[in-house]
Amino acid sequence: LERQAELLEKRLRLVHKVRGAMAYPVIVCLVALAVTAGLMVFIVPKFAAVFEEMLGGAPLPTLTRWVIVVSNILLRRLPSVAVGVVAVICFWRLLRATRVGRYWSDRAALRLPGFGPLILLSSCAQFCATLGTLTAAGVSILSALRMTRDASANRVLATALDRIHEGVKEGESISLLMRRTRAFPAMLVGMVQVGEETGALPEMLRHVAQDYENEVDAAVEALTSAIEPAMIVMLAALVGTIVIALFLPLIRLV
Repeated sequence: LERQAELLEKRLRLVHKVRGAMAYPVIVCLVALAVTAGLMVFIVPKFAAVFEEMLGGAPLPTLTRWVIVVSNILLRRLPSVAVGVVAVICFWRLLRATRVGRYWSDRAALRLPGFGPLILLSSCAQFCATLGTLTAAGVSILSALRMTRDASANRVLATALDRIHEGVKEGESISLLMRRTRAFPAMLVGMVQVGEETGALPEMLRHVAQDYENEVDAAVEALTSAIEPAMIVMLAALVGTIVIALFLPLIRLV
């Protein structure tokens, strides 16, 4: 029970760290979209009316024309855009509720630049900690693999563990089956192979889990440090482009 409590605490810490790393860019993106939509819907149309009155039909700068065109599209299609966003969110939630949809969404998440390796590290840390704790407690390897599969939050690894479970029943080694699935890092496969050959698989898994948890900590800190300035620059560039587009005609008039 003490081992299980420690395992659950580590898993919760990993989940919170990964979610914390993803929360910042998501919030900044939502703020950027809200600010951009507000400028396009409320500010740009007023400037467009002023430009039409002041310039008397003279051609506007290219950037300004593009911004006004996008603003007009949003004004005319705002209900359709809102319905489309809600439909996409509902479709995504329904897709994630299905087994196949969850698998492909998790597979796509593992390929995200920056976040994919972090998600894989976190999932592998949970896999090693769970399997190591169960085998160290005397649970049979087949039962431990089944429980680890059921406890996995990533459907890609869960599917791979299902294949490994079936292969172990046929007498094959875990490391060989892990290599065949191509879902696990090569270092993890090698460490599992060493653990099988030396008869110290539970200890090896727990050591690897601790190493991966340390790597997740370092990756989360590095990713957060890199994302914060990048998101600020992106938000400034987005809003700055609209502001520049609105002031170009005024500069021309001056």
